[in-house]
Amino acid sequence: MVAWHYQCSHLTCFAGDTGPDLTALRLRSGRWSLTLGLLVVGLAVAAFAAEPVTPVYPCRFVAAPVRCDGWLDEPAWTQAVPAGPFLQAQFADTFATPQTQFRALYDDQALYLAVVSEEPQMSRLVTQIRQRDGPVYTDDSIEVFLDPTHTHRHYFHLIVNAAGVVFDEEVHNTNWDADWRAAVGFSRGLSPCPRAEAEGWVLEMAVPFAALGVEKPSAGEIWGLNVCRERYAGGKQELSNWAFTGGNFHTPQWFGDLCFLPLRATERFVRRAQATDEPSWSRLLAASLAVHERLRVDLMEGTIALQGAKFLPLTYRAQAAARWRERGPALGKLMAEMRRLARQPGAQTFAARVESLLKRQADLERTATSSEPLDPWGFARWWRAVQELERTANDLIWELRLEALLASP
Repeated sequence: MVAWHYQCSHLTCFAGDTGPDLTALRLRSGRWSLTLGLLVVGLAVAAFAAEPVTPVYPCRFVAAPVRCDGWLDEPAWTQAVPAGPFLQAQFADTFATPQTQFRALYDDQALYLAVVSEEPQMSRLVTQIRQRDGPVYTDDSIEVFLDPTHTHRHYFHLIVNAAGVVFDEEVHNTNWDADWRAAVGFSRGLSPCPRAEAEGWVLEMAVPFAALGVEKPSAGEIWGLNVCRERYAGGKQELSNWAFTGGNFHTPQWFGDLCFLPLRATERFVRRAQATDEPSWSRLLAASLAVHERLRVDLMEGTIALQGAKFLPLTYRAQAAARWRERGPALGKLMAEMRRLARQPGAQTFAARVESLLKRQADLERTATSSEPLDPWGFARWWRAVQELERTANDLIWELRLEALLASP
């Protein structure tokens, strides 16, 4: 496995933990240090050969400016599509833990973004950098990439740490400074709350179009966009992103697309995947389809997958049901084996753990087969819980087998 990690001017490609300990490809402050085997080259080429699915964010217009204060209590934000789930930076098919979600809106003057970062260890947030344009990417922070010309080359890079300190650059010109606003608050879910009660932190940004040297986007205009997260509260660096970029956030050709919706775009247009109009989306995203092989449009309760002439709308509820149909039977066999082993002599001490896992299985199945709508966060939490249950059940099965072996005469 090859993974790429970018932190300002530091790029690393490293081999995974299987096979020989092959060395790294490093770029530090513009100097290359190269010690690379042919196997690593082959893996790197394979990893980057296929373009990942390009996510598309449908950005709605609001008539009045959005207040930028770090508290998502304005009604306008309820009109915005929640984008996610975020992916681990090195793996295109693995949801990040903890999760991140963003929303965006625009008016005549500015683009507004709100980013909510789940954080189970709020007391350990790293916020050491306090000066503008300092290395805030070494703190818990959010990185936003904007490519207004959609050239996949020229872009703006805005970073805000969990203390509200900002960094901005135009591509890699760190002398560029713009007049934009950022504010940080705290939340429980999406609801504002005091820091002592918070389960995450909130970033709100207002980026005037004039600050980027562009006019207000026309209806249907497409920009390049990515929203990425650097997390250090867990005791190590953890990278995640909305649009997968292989771990190197500065990969503009793999940014997602920000689509500025027409003023007439209705709630129905962006809410339910089945209620969308295929010709309208195909026309709206013609420029994106001309560049990218596969698109995924984020909606309030689902996604639309577009690939050539294929148009597949799916709610998050339908996606959960499909994954359960795929993984549920194997999980059921795993749980049946666990129950069988738990009935053996000497396994009574495991009874409470077994019952806990069986209850968790029933809860996950109930969620997968429910008719209640799921948002991106709910879908990501559910899928992570399924994967965690599989891992925990496997571990317990091995403990039960060992106990049976030790108890045998």
